[in-house]
Amino acid sequence: KILTTNELLAQSALRVLGMAVKQDEETYFVGLMGMIDPPKEGVREAMALCKQAGIRAIMITGDHPLTAEAIGKQIGFEGAVLSGPELEAASEADMRELVKKYTLYARASSAHKVKILKALQANGDIVAMTGDGLNDAPALKQSNVGIAMGSGTDIAIEAGDLVLAKSSLIGVAQAI
Repeated sequence: KILTTNELLAQSALRVLGMAVKQDEETYFVGLMGMIDPPKEGVREAMALCKQAGIRAIMITGDHPLTAEAIGKQIGFEGAVLSGPELEAASEADMRELVKKYTLYARASSAHKVKILKALQANGDIVAMTGDGLNDAPALKQSNVGIAMGSGTDIAIEAGDLVLAKSSLIGVAQAI
């Protein structure tokens, strides 16, 4: 029942937290909480601008695959999601083929982001990466153009080639 509820919440584009309490050496499950982290204003429009410009946008997130798929649909992505365990198992040759098919990646770690970028670059793609966190820094460095969000961590800002003063994806799309 818990797993089914988790999936229903994730399919509704919610990030899901499980809660428990420990009392006298016993741990009791309390419940699940779904939190919404809606896409920022202008993201759907930015995706449309990228598409018009011939830019293939990719979404890489640490979220649950069902959450990633639901959010992806909200902002204009279509297709299946490739998740962390699948990324982990893929060889370099496999990755070069997978990145041709997938635009949504979930449960992705910092290392997975770099693996995706390297596969895209190995296929001859020029890759721009946006990011704002510590986990984005290696991919920002690996990308052809690392775009750090100005509201992000110092490490992400230092890793980026460009820093956006206003953290807006529409600003990235308009600049391109």
